[in-house]
Parts: sequence; structure tokens; C-alpha cells
Amino acid sequence: MISEIEMTALVTGLHTGLYKVDERVLNAMARIPRTEFVETRHAYYAYKNVALPMVDERYILPEPFLTAMMIHLMGVTRNDKVLEIGYGTGYEAAVLSKLASHVYSLQQQSPLGNTSAHANGLNLDEYRNVSFKAGDGIFGWSESGPYDAILVKQAVPELPPALVNQLKPYGRLVVPVRDEFGEQRVLVILKMPDGRLEIRHTLYVKMTDLIPGQDL
Repeated sequence: MISEIEMTALVTGLHTGLYKVDERVLNAMARIPRTEFVETRHAYYAYKNVALPMVDERYILPEPFLTAMMIHLMGVTRNDKVLEIGYGTGYEAAVLSKLASHVYSLQQQSPLGNTSAHANGLNLDEYRNVSFKAGDGIFGWSESGPYDAILVKQAVPELPPALVNQLKPYGRLVVPVRDEFGEQRVLVILKMPDGRLEIRHTLYVKMTDLIPGQDL
């Protein structure tokens, strides 16, 4: 899996500007048993560079390269407090737990009240620096902020102002944004001390949408 991530980074580097993924990110991913975060029927594909269905196949677990790239773009350090948002199985939170001081994982809740199996694969006794909450990712988790870095795992039509507000100075927001033509691109937002935003455009992706839910 790690060699496939490195090869894909080289191939897509012209579009992303990212030819090499941070060794810390790769080492963290190598330490996480990905089979624990996918359904048993998909276990054979757990370490292949492919996206896998989850939550009754309505959403997908991104391919390992995309997970590696987005976490790399967050620029997480050992002292950072980070926020992770969206549907998932707990895999990205587990990887981030090996890189950051504390991970706040916001489990997306749909308008119908259905939540993802976000923490199902995460043994909270092992990942003690991860906190979970159900809510609406559009609004973030303000009471635990501000954050050094925020990761949004589903696509949004525009930058959520609440998430920008919850960034510290020099905080980074990594988020797939959908344009008016339906194209999705991962953006890296750097918040300057004066509030200005520096925006970097990276890889085009195809991800499920972050459906607005409830602000808990």
C-alpha cells in the first residue's frame, strides 16, 4: 500500500505539486491495520489503492493515496490540535492520532438522523487522544477549537465560514470544493494572522457530498 501511495504521488505530482508524501504520514498509515476499518467482505482490498464502499454503500472510504495526500496537506505536527469532519469508519482519525496531540472527529449526522459507523473500527482505549461527537460538519466543533488543522472528507459547494473561523492563525483547512460545473478539487486554505486566506488548488477528485445535517 505504501509503495502504491508513493508511486501515485509521483504520477499526479504535476497536478498537485506533491511528488512525495511526508514520511511521518506514511509511517502512521503503515502502523494502522486498515482491515479493522473496512467491512469484512472488502478486507481483501484493504491495502490496495482503491476506494471502498461504506455506510450501506452510500459513501466511500477514500483510496489510501487520497487519505495520505489530504493528511500530508494538513501539515500536522505533534503539538497540533486537529478536527476531522465527515462520514467515515474512523480510519483517518486513527492515522491523525499518530501525528497530532489531539484529534476531534465530528461524525456527520444526516437530516434523517442516520449517522455513519464512524467509530466502529476505532478502539478508543488504544486511541486515547481521539474525541468523537455527532453533528453537522458545516458548523464544525467550536467549543473545542480553535484548531491548527481541519480536514473535511466530503465535498462542499463553498468554503464553510464556521470552519474558517475555527482555525488558529496559520491554521490549515483541507477540503474538497465543488465548482459551478460540478468539478471537485481539494483546496488547502491557510489562515493568516490578519484573517486573510491563502488558497492553494491541488488534485481534482470525485467524492461524496457533505450533506447538511443538524448542528448539535
